[in-house]
Amino acid sequence: MYLVRYGEVFLKSEPVMRQFLDRLVSNLYPRLRGVKIRKVSGRIVIETEKDISSVLEHTFGIVSFSGCIACEKKMETIEETVKNTAREFRKGKTFAIISSRSDKSFAFSSKQINEKIGAAVCGMGFKVNLSKPDRKIYIEVRDMCYIYTEIVKGPGGLPYGTAGKVLAEIKNANDVRAALMMMKRGAEIIPLLGSRHIEELNKWSPFPIKAMKLEEAVKERPMAFVSGKTDKEIISDIRKGKLEKNRHMVPVFYPLAGE
Repeated sequence: MYLVRYGEVFLKSEPVMRQFLDRLVSNLYPRLRGVKIRKVSGRIVIETEKDISSVLEHTFGIVSFSGCIACEKKMETIEETVKNTAREFRKGKTFAIISSRSDKSFAFSSKQINEKIGAAVCGMGFKVNLSKPDRKIYIEVRDMCYIYTEIVKGPGGLPYGTAGKVLAEIKNANDVRAALMMMKRGAEIIPLLGSRHIEELNKWSPFPIKAMKLEEAVKERPMAFVSGKTDKEIISDIRKGKLEKNRHMVPVFYPLAGE
């Protein structure tokens, strides 16, 4: 089971947040076969028998995730589950319990959970170190109780496909970087025919990205063209009178400007 966290989506209004979360979930399904995905308060929970870390690390909109164990919201069950987790620690290691409680109907506060579960782990021969523990045990009380020991960083940003479509002519590493930066802001990339390195973009896309002729791409109603040009190249183009928007008939974005 995986507990998935998202960030910027929280800043949206309630209807838009639901829409963005639905898109984030739908972006996961094409690359995760045979999984169960559900939304709980502030989290996405994925049930699977496979290691899906690589997919989650390459899904825009995910801030972080943790492989976890879920159990009933009963203190006795939580204590036993945490003790089973702690048995995997090497003897002599220090630990810290870090709990949070979004379900305020749960009888124990976060502080009480820390104290009670911490005492149980101390009884196994481990020592508490709240400043620099060797291992951390996280407890989140939501619709169920989720217990985990690691937090893996995700790419962040907005779910892919939530910010319109942009054209891209991908010829070098800078063009790839620029396209990825737009993808991270939710834009769907349409590479023009002749583009290279599309496989680098496909690592981050829920569905295969295919190059199109300009005439076909325009029918997709792109809102802009993204370029990987840097300051010096942009200034040079201006001096030479080259205007990319005259060719593509849309505004041009330069994510790498300033480098």
